[in-house]
Amino acid sequence: MSGLADEKSAYAALGKAYCKAIEKYEAVLRHFGAKGYYKNTLTLYTLWNKRLVKEETEREVSIIEKDINASSKTLEDARLKIKKLKKEINLIEDEEIVSIGTEF
Repeated sequence: MSGLADEKSAYAALGKAYCKAIEKYEAVLRHFGAKGYYKNTLTLYTLWNKRLVKEETEREVSIIEKDINASSKTLEDARLKIKKLKKEINLIEDEEIVSIGTEF
């Protein structure tokens, strides 16, 4: 490396803070950006913000998938328990005591 920051290393260290700062002043930067100023600042912001959104979306998907997997396991456990209980119910015969004097 020649002393310049590697873009991915810089992103890892500064990406979130940089994007929040740019968002705070985005209207002004875009106004002057239309005149040719801050082009690199806005280009970097666009790149990093897309990356942040993608990472956040991937985290959300991962959380939802974990919840689904946990729910599926819980649901499958519940189904197995119900199946077992139904087998036990079927093994119990329905019996009645006939009242005295009604056996005819």
